[in-house]
Amino acid sequence: MMMMCQRNSSVCSMVSSMVHHVMVGIMLMLVLFVDVVDGGGGDGATTIATADEAVSLSMLQQRHVEIVTELKDVLSQQQEKRSDMDARLMEMEKETKEVEMWMELQKDLESRTIAMHQMVRDYN
Repeated sequence: MMMMCQRNSSVCSMVSSMVHHVMVGIMLMLVLFVDVVDGGGGDGATTIATADEAVSLSMLQQRHVEIVTELKDVLSQQQEKRSDMDARLMEMEKETKEVEMWMELQKDLESRTIAMHQMVRDYN
């Protein structure tokens, strides 16, 4: 996992930022939920929520579900993109190895050509 983060730092940074936002959002929703349930007085005494508070809580819970669903979709898309990027990275690494191999062969050919020219000069 750490190797992937080193190779794809922008993806890891984006995922880390997304996780941070999700956690902050969840904490905010919990604070709002507790505030609505205890009547907003801050005294810690739990009271029965009024009809308006119940409707607000229901809307908040519905929005929470929508946000979680959206975040799951975004995370799924990011995972797909990451898989695509990993596949492209592996292909690029393969191509890099091929290029390095061809460069080594070219160097070997050049050194043999120079040696052959030297042998021809020495022979003449």
